[in-house]
Amino acid sequence: MIFADRWYQCDALVTLLRDQGVRADAIYTHQDADPGTPEARNARTRDENAEVLERFRAGELDVIVNIRMLTEGTDVPGVQTVFLTRQTTSRILLTQMIGRALRGPQFGGTAETNVVAFIDQWKQHVNWARWDDLVEGDTAEGTSSARERLNVQYLSGDLVSRLARELNSGEVRDVPFLSLLPVGWYSVSFDAAVEDDGTEAQQDDVETVRQLIPVFDQDLGGYQALFKEVTLDSIESFADLIVTPEEKQQVADWLGRHFPQGERLTRLDQDLMAVLRHAAINGVWPTMTAFEARDLHDVDALAKKLAFDQALGMVQINQILRTEYAREDRLWQTLYPTYTLLKQQFDHSVNQRLNDVSGAPVSPELGRSGEPPLQSEVPSEVKAAVRQRDDWCLCCHRAGADLQVDHIRPLYLGGTHALENLQLLCAECNQAKGTAVMNFRVSQSQGLEPSAKPVPLRAFSGDVRNSDDLERYLRRAVNLHFGCAAAGSAVIRQRGKYLRRWSLILHHGNPPAGLKPLLKKVVDEVNSFRRLERVVQVENIDIYTP
Repeated sequence: MIFADRWYQCDALVTLLRDQGVRADAIYTHQDADPGTPEARNARTRDENAEVLERFRAGELDVIVNIRMLTEGTDVPGVQTVFLTRQTTSRILLTQMIGRALRGPQFGGTAETNVVAFIDQWKQHVNWARWDDLVEGDTAEGTSSARERLNVQYLSGDLVSRLARELNSGEVRDVPFLSLLPVGWYSVSFDAAVEDDGTEAQQDDVETVRQLIPVFDQDLGGYQALFKEVTLDSIESFADLIVTPEEKQQVADWLGRHFPQGERLTRLDQDLMAVLRHAAINGVWPTMTAFEARDLHDVDALAKKLAFDQALGMVQINQILRTEYAREDRLWQTLYPTYTLLKQQFDHSVNQRLNDVSGAPVSPELGRSGEPPLQSEVPSEVKAAVRQRDDWCLCCHRAGADLQVDHIRPLYLGGTHALENLQLLCAECNQAKGTAVMNFRVSQSQGLEPSAKPVPLRAFSGDVRNSDDLERYLRRAVNLHFGCAAAGSAVIRQRGKYLRRWSLILHHGNPPAGLKPLLKKVVDEVNSFRRLERVVQVENIDIYTP
């Protein structure tokens, strides 16, 4: 499988290979084959691509050349060799390309894999032997089942946290309440790094960004128009780790062309940049997941129903509203920390209706799109102070010189370069954390918003006979679960009673409830390697609390 840069490169490679007697063909999208004429745009159809891919699966082709169509979500287990002939600075894209050949015999793949790379410094971008990174998404081909509905709590994410702070201010806005809630979210992921003069410093600030981008009613049409106008081939530069001033200007131009003016709850320029970077890396625009529970949180509709349609008295309204606020299948307690704040918004909606105050929806005044972004690079003296303060990875306790400076609250979520917002992590813990808000400088969660997406358990990559490697793996899993340095002392031995049963003490304030499924996954993962090494299996992990 050859990954190329342009449609004409695909055709040229296929021609040269066929001249040498190699059975080869190519697949690419019509956007890639677009030199400006309708004939060229229609030169390659989806049916043709599907036919070529099926011939490759059936063994009728020796080589298949593509641009970005086979990076993710395509099942081709027979691939033994990948040629990387396209330049990229994206860790996500690079691992996806290599992952096409890493199925292995257990999953219908080959026993050996060849990676032929024409990429400068590619070793810096690949975290080898991380199966969970390489095939993060579904690899099944064919008609996929309906996408699993995202839980309302999962959908709320950072947006609800910002909204909660806005509503908690005690100020009530003269706008339709639903204009404060998004109609849905785009789920995006991409690699990003701050710009620096040296390679080492650049690695310090590389983050794998996983975000839910809120889409408000007034912006939905803008995104849809942009997706129709902009071809994926024209935004390839957005896949780079560092955003250029030219790309920022391009985003500003698209904002002015497709999106209405006004202030919003989030930074629309940053949201659009994240969507573009995701599309550039993954080769597809993100699909919006609708916020199906949006109408269930309309305070204006609730006020109309109780105070006007049913004409209930104040006492009845108060009782019903308190019951509504306590419902576990609603986000009221997330949006409003106290019942009083919800009642204040409800009363305002009633009074607004009584006074017959109407008007066009106005965007909330939080996060002006014209605000200058924070300087992206952490100053060298601040990095040095973090390294002097933190002796090891604060998540798993790995020591060494290759540790990275991480933002507790990433810049993408409003974080700063202040010393108290920085911590030292190893590359593995930093990548697993992504852009979640996690503070490993403390041993107990301090009310920070949880990650929008639960952090999955990563594959074990150490030595199953090394107690230190095993302890770091256990500590990382537990600390990522709590979002803080919850794990205290651990006892793991290679002989005696602690050979089969490990023990871990949690710091005060971290309830062990809910840890059982995670610990079982840890045991299963470690035992899968222990069986291969003919090492005694781990039976259980005992958790103790102060």
